[in-house]
Amino acid sequence: MKFKDPAIVVHQLQKWGGAEYELKVLASIFNKCTIYTAWYDDEFREQYFENFVLRSSILQKFPYKEKLDRELIPLHPLAYSTLDLSKHDLVIVLSDGFEKTVRIPERIPSILIALTPPRFLWMETRSINSLPSFSYKVYDNFLKNPLQSLWRKWDLNSVKQYRYLISISDEVRKRVAKVYNRSSDVVYPPVEINKMKFNRNTQSREDWYLYFGRVESYKGVELAIRAVAEGHFRLKIAGSGSDLERLRSLVDELGVRHLVGFLGFVSEKQKRELLYKCKALIFPVKDEDFGIIPIEANASGAPVIAYAGGGVLETIKEGVSGVFFREYSPRALIDTIKDFEKMSFDPNLCRSQAVQFSRDRFENKLKAYLRGIS
Repeated sequence: MKFKDPAIVVHQLQKWGGAEYELKVLASIFNKCTIYTAWYDDEFREQYFENFVLRSSILQKFPYKEKLDRELIPLHPLAYSTLDLSKHDLVIVLSDGFEKTVRIPERIPSILIALTPPRFLWMETRSINSLPSFSYKVYDNFLKNPLQSLWRKWDLNSVKQYRYLISISDEVRKRVAKVYNRSSDVVYPPVEINKMKFNRNTQSREDWYLYFGRVESYKGVELAIRAVAEGHFRLKIAGSGSDLERLRSLVDELGVRHLVGFLGFVSEKQKRELLYKCKALIFPVKDEDFGIIPIEANASGAPVIAYAGGGVLETIKEGVSGVFFREYSPRALIDTIKDFEKMSFDPNLCRSQAVQFSRDRFENKLKAYLRGIS
């Protein structure tokens, strides 16, 4: 690798997810690199990034930063702009927020890997004011117009400094073109296909569906609950998030505790076991940027029932590794599940579909991309 000392910039590090996994794989490509972030959780670093060099901004010393994570967003442009990247020979920024506002000397080659343009600025379904919090109500009523206008200018201007742009899916490539008027190359994120427990025997799968992921309002978990309640299907929900308690109450209100089970946060080992046993993964997200869990489901031999939107349209092959519902309603999901139960899916074809998004393919494509950079 011709780059001896690259810098990789990413959002705050406190929760494990697809972006964090991509970061770890990306950093592992280089013999030496430094990861920069606004702040990191010490326990998270110890668990996932102990063997990597991490540098953080002034927000690292901020008290209660874990609890005030979203409230600190207005300080992110300042925090990232103060990071010194001048000693590095390459800068790669993984961004879904203000990470791209770092200041990069013109002599240093720079790559922006767009996870997505910031959702809270450019996508109404993920906007800050859609979150149920007093501080967000204050933002919506008094600060939204001036702050959002300023933030959008910062965001648009910060993209201009990057020589190279990569999007993590064609869905994101279209967003980048629309928001920033820039073209970008698509490099799909890595998925640990080989670590998934592959079930070749469809008869051994159990009679329940699985939702796996963060339990947030924009993830569509309520839609899945209402569909299985009305259709009398069984659903297990694995994950935690800010919408969890409300959805527990909804299950009680609907009287479907016998159909819907909440598993909370589960380990990687438990996730693999769930995907090995479930009848199918239900993925009711409207505008997912890429979506790793549907690919992991396919790698386990499990088909996917997903809403026909976002990155999943690129990763799931309809009728081969899954099915789509096209109207975002419980009734449409119920009808799709009923159709699904009349169909058969070959686990080997599901697995073959998933292999296209393996870690090896990501590393090979990115290394080839880096060789073309001057």
